[in-house]
Amino acid sequence: MPADHYAHYGDDDLAALIGYLKSVPPVDNDLGPRQIQFPGTVIFGVLAYTNWPVNVIDHASVGGNAPEAAPSAEYGAYMVSIMSCQSCHAENLAGNYGQLDTPQGPNITLGGEVAGWSEEDFARTLRTGTTPDGELLKTTAEGGMPWPQYAGLSDTEVQALWAYINSLEPLPNNTP
Repeated sequence: MPADHYAHYGDDDLAALIGYLKSVPPVDNDLGPRQIQFPGTVIFGVLAYTNWPVNVIDHASVGGNAPEAAPSAEYGAYMVSIMSCQSCHAENLAGNYGQLDTPQGPNITLGGEVAGWSEEDFARTLRTGTTPDGELLKTTAEGGMPWPQYAGLSDTEVQALWAYINSLEPLPNNTP
């Protein structure tokens, strides 16, 4: 779970999320017994513990108010953070290439995949999963982009994401 990205939720948004989760009826879902595969998971747990998302949170910066929901780069940066875009596209959004332990999202700065796109191209891709050149994005289940979850973003949210991407320095693809 990318807890380090979710730590950036504004207090009001987090309260709304908690309220929603409390309103949903519980589900009886038997996950079966936990299976720990020795020694791989034990070794991984010991070696990777300091890099787990929960351990890289700056706890002094958690909480506070979210930016106003507006088509601004500031609100777009907030959206990128709480939507955990960095989990697939890297912290600088210039793509995860060759990282074995993370999804392989492309460079979404203007130096990468979205170079030459318009705001309309960006919105259409998020809402339909089809890029301007006609490529159909894979869904999360296929090892791709969770665009169906983003298809319902408001116009303000999409405009804010686009404003933020446009505020970033165009970067070349990250290298493994």
